[in-house]
Amino acid sequence: MKTLTKEIWMEIPQRRAIVSIHHQVEQLVAESQISDGLVLINAMHIA
Repeated sequence: MKTLTKEIWMEIPQRRAIVSIHHQVEQLVAESQISDGLVLINAMHIA
């Protein structure tokens, strides 16, 4: 079974924001060459 684990770090100027990571996730899935499966996105250390 193929797996991929990546971290996406970002700095936002305000305390709260809505940030789209759709394109980064899409690119990582394409680079992984995994054609079937699930994507788990976990927002860590949300203040």
